[in-house]
Parts: sequence; C-alpha cells; structure tokens
Amino acid sequence: CNKGPWDFSLKLFEEMKERKIKPDTVSYNAALTACNKGGQWEYALQLLEEMKRNHIPPDKISYSVTLGACEDNGKYEESFRVLSEAIKRGFFDHSFKYYDASNQDALDLHGYTSGVSKALVRYCLKAKDNPSDFGLLRDAMKGRSNSLWIITGQGNHANKDGRRGVLKKEILSYVQDELKYPVVIQPDNRGHILVLCGRSSDKCSFSKNELIK
Repeated sequence: CNKGPWDFSLKLFEEMKERKIKPDTVSYNAALTACNKGGQWEYALQLLEEMKRNHIPPDKISYSVTLGACEDNGKYEESFRVLSEAIKRGFFDHSFKYYDASNQDALDLHGYTSGVSKALVRYCLKAKDNPSDFGLLRDAMKGRSNSLWIITGQGNHANKDGRRGVLKKEILSYVQDELKYPVVIQPDNRGHILVLCGRSSDKCSFSKNELIK
C-alpha cells in the first residue's frame, strides 16, 4: 500500500507508547482505523490482541474496524475469528432480528461498512446452513424457515471512500456471485433481500475447530 495519513497516524500511536503514554480504547481505535485505511490487517490483529493483553477492553468500533481490515484484504478465516469473538461479547446483538409472523430471521446491516456487512452475512448464512455448529446464534436466530432476510435499506449508506448508496448493490452481488446463494428481491420492499439458504461456497466454509460453540 502507498503510505499516507494512515501511516502518520500509526507513527504517532507508536511514538505515544515510546513516551510511556498509556493508550486507551479511543487511541487504539484510531490506530485500528489507520490500519484499516492502509490495508494493514496483520497489524490490526496485533493491536486487538495487544488491547486484551493490556486489559484495555475492545469495543464495537475496535472489532468492526479490525473486521473491515481483514475482509477488505480477503482474510476470511481471521475475519471469522474476530467476528465470532465480537458476537460472543454481544456487540452485534441488535443486528439479529426475528419476524414472528413469518417465523423468519433477519440481519439488519444499517450503519455497517461493506466489509463488516459481508462478514456478518457470511457468518449468518453459514449459521443457517449448519445451525448445530453455531451455538452463539441459536437464541438470536429463531426462525425455522430455510431463508434469511438481509436488511440493507435502499441505499443511504456511505462507503469508506465517500461514495453513497453502494451497500445493497455490493451485498446483492456478494451473496449471488461470490457466495452463490439464490436471492429474491421484493418489489414492494427494495431495502430487503431474501436469501434462500441451504447452499454454501468455500468462503462460507470453516473447519469445526474454528467454530465457537
């Protein structure tokens, strides 16, 4: 990656530590954000682990930014581990919804970047295909139908480069073209995507020892 403001931010962060100034969660999140912008996914993972070693609690921003760094660089297994830990800590609970009338589960992606959204989508689709392996989502995903609603909204999300209205298009392409799941678009609710589960691809597959019960 070409160096830029993100590199300067990381240098400031390291200089702060060299001066024995103890970083807090906000400081780490700024450094993690710089890692995300600079494509430094390995360093992001190191900083997240460093936070935990130093008893500085990662928050939702910490996990989201690290998740984005991994996703944007195609590090899906690392992304899966970060997301599993974040879900275990309850940071994404509000994203999982249940439609009682139709007995269907839904994933609400409002407020998330493309990278975080893709990680959540992949995790939930794998959970629908293999519910016994995903104990963390047993309570959150109550629907018995073999489908998942993905709520993207109609295009008011901003991508990290400033472009707007890209999330639905990206998620639709991701689910259909990369993960190879069939989808249904509701003409009367264009902010929702109905995914028909039961199929998965390599990017949705993880070994048993990578699944958190």
